[in-house]
Amino acid sequence: MGSLSVLLPGSPGCSHSLQCSQAFPEAMCIQQKCTCPTNLPSAVDGTCAQRCAAGEVYSSIAGQCIPTVNPSEQCFYSAQCQTVEQMMTCEGSFCRCPNGLVFSGSQCSQSCPIGYIANSKGICTRGCQGNQIEVGGECLNQAVAGQPCRVQAQCIGGTTCLRGR
Repeated sequence: MGSLSVLLPGSPGCSHSLQCSQAFPEAMCIQQKCTCPTNLPSAVDGTCAQRCAAGEVYSSIAGQCIPTVNPSEQCFYSAQCQTVEQMMTCEGSFCRCPNGLVFSGSQCSQSCPIGYIANSKGICTRGCQGNQIEVGGECLNQAVAGQPCRVQAQCIGGTTCLRGR
């Protein structure tokens, strides 16, 4: 066979089945593409896997189909998050965008659209209403004397936030 390179399942460019079967047993070169055997028909993450039902995705780490989850929902594996947005990872048991990016509703972005703010999980949500202020990604009600407050910025009319009021 000479110096033909070993190719992972799903990879194009093979000319001989041995290139494929060295990476995964029973994988074959069909129409110049390394194809998985019929008992594990899906090429995922460089391996062959079973086909998953709707609402599931194959995890090469778990070695099985697992439920998909939406951004900000609880996860165990990054593959669960990546059906919605390829860049998302499972971080701290929640699906999040990487490197300080936020999820804008359809993709990971640098910032939220106008009128939206990022919550603690990095998901853009509707912004604050007219009688609220945004503090650390959270909407807090403005407060007058005697009303509950957490930070001085909530207080209006020259009042001060002392002991939560």
